This record gives sequence, C-alpha cells and structure tokens, in this order.
Amino acid sequence: MGDPIKFNFITNIEDCTDDVTFAILQSYFNDIKPVDKYIRATISTIFSRVCKEIYKDKMPDKVSQKKVLKIQKKIIEKLRLRYGKWLNFNLEWTRRTGFRFKTNLDSTYVTAKGKLYGHWEGSVLRALFYTSHALERFDERVDPSRYNDFYKTYKRTYGVAPTAADLLDQLIMFTSEYAIDKDIHYLNVHFGVLVIESFRGVHIVKTFLTSDMMSDKDLNWYELAPTEFEKKESGGKILLSDFNSLFDHKCISCEPDFLDSDDCLPTDASIALAKGLRRL
Repeated sequence: MGDPIKFNFITNIEDCTDDVTFAILQSYFNDIKPVDKYIRATISTIFSRVCKEIYKDKMPDKVSQKKVLKIQKKIIEKLRLRYGKWLNFNLEWTRRTGFRFKTNLDSTYVTAKGKLYGHWEGSVLRALFYTSHALERFDERVDPSRYNDFYKTYKRTYGVAPTAADLLDQLIMFTSEYAIDKDIHYLNVHFGVLVIESFRGVHIVKTFLTSDMMSDKDLNWYELAPTEFEKKESGGKILLSDFNSLFDHKCISCEPDFLDSDDCLPTDASIALAKGLRRL
C-alpha cells in the first residue's frame, strides 16, 4: 500500500484576501463577506474526497499529468457547483513537493449585488475583481464561436473548459489601450470594453460593453508605450509588475482598436493566449 495522500498549499491561503484589501472592499460593499469562512478545511475535504475516488486508499509514487488534470477537473466541478462557475483552481504535482495548488476561493465574496471573484495570491491581477454581473454580460454579449480556437486549446491543455474570467484574464494581459473618466477605467479587451471602478487601489469590473455600446461616449484613449528601459532591456516589450502599474505606465494618445462585431480572435493569438499565461 502506498503512502497516505498528502498535499501542500502553494501559498499561505487564509480565510480571505489580505486584511488591507478586504478592508477596502468592505468600504465599497457594506455587506460583503467571504463566500466560505473555512477555506483550508473546505479545500482539504474536497481534495481528499476526489483523491479517494480516484486512488482509493493507495498513493502512487508518481502521478501522471493526465491524472493531475483529472483530479483538477473533479475539484473544479465541485467548487463551481458550490460557489459559482467562475471559481478557479490550478493543481500541480511533483515528486519533491507532492500536490500544490492555487485558487481564488480566498478572494471570492458574496454581496447583495452578487458574487465578486478575485485572483489568487501572487497573481499580477490580484488587485482586480470581477462582479458576476460583468462576467454574465460578457457571456451574453460575445458569441463563443468568436474565440473557439482559444476554447478548444485551453480545454485540451488544462482538462476543463475556459470561463469568461479565464479568457478575460488572458486578454487583459495583452491589452494596451484604456480610457479614464474620473474613477472609471475603460479597458479595451478586443471584443469590447471592461468598465472598471477604481477605489483606493482596488479595481472592480462592473460590466462589459461591446464596442457598439461605447459609440456615444466621448473618451480620450491611451495606448501603453515602451519606456527607454524597456526598449533596451526587453526589446520594447511592456513590463508590468501588477494591474495597478498598467495605468501608471508611459502611454500615448490613440484610437481604440476593437475587433469587428463578427470577427474572431486570430488562431495564432488564441493558441498563445490559451497556453501561455494560465498561471497568472
């Protein structure tokens, strides 16, 4: 019989996002509360149940990538059934460390206006939160066939179908165009615009608008431009340490470049997005 099934947390997951960020969110949402008060116990229980389903009472010396994806898929299904379809969970296994994972369960909250989904510890998007309303509007307003190559590649690579949050995470990392109107930021994600309210360094995606829905707005748009350092050190590639730095970076005026209403993401871009930045 093999060793008992064990796992380690890849980060020190607490009961919610760090205290400072949660305090800011409480100032914004008076009624906000964590979607789960006992995250460590919840993950541990679900993980143990899934591994028991797959391995019974034995733990192999080596876990194949195929089996890791199977475990991950089952855990994601259970988490999303309980907390909503935009909950995320990423699982890894090595012989040295055993199972390790990341999840945004510790930054997912309940408010009177719906759930709020954040990003896991260490993510460059940690300061960004999606409202369930924004993710629902994206699903409603963007035909999935327009990102079919991304969908197929992502599912084949990671074993689960991507959600609107998965696609938007990747698109945000490649966006370079935005507009600002007081505390509202408009971020071009090619299919349209994320409307983001910024509050004391925390950014809340309130909704998604198609480019047609933006036609009556008189906004000044800006595009990120490489600094002299980036020109020398990264060949002109924009280097952003976190989401907040996007709006502080060097920029120039521009006209927003959206996909036409029926255009799809190019195949090459879709595959690169699906494979390149899964662990944001």
